[in-house]
Amino acid sequence: MTETFAKDYFIDTLVDTHTKLRVYQSRPKTMSEVVVVAVELEDFYAAEKKGQLEDPS
Repeated sequence: MTETFAKDYFIDTLVDTHTKLRVYQSRPKTMSEVVVVAVELEDFYAAEKKGQLEDPS
């Protein structure tokens, strides 16, 4: 039960709403999964912002 509150609290503190939504959509079962998904998304968005990702179209 405590882990559920911790997961929800962590997700709620995320500033970016897209990141928050994607983390919720991933349905993480543990706090570790929440952190991994959030970090991966933040890294992706940072790389995209810097133009390090190719546009597939």
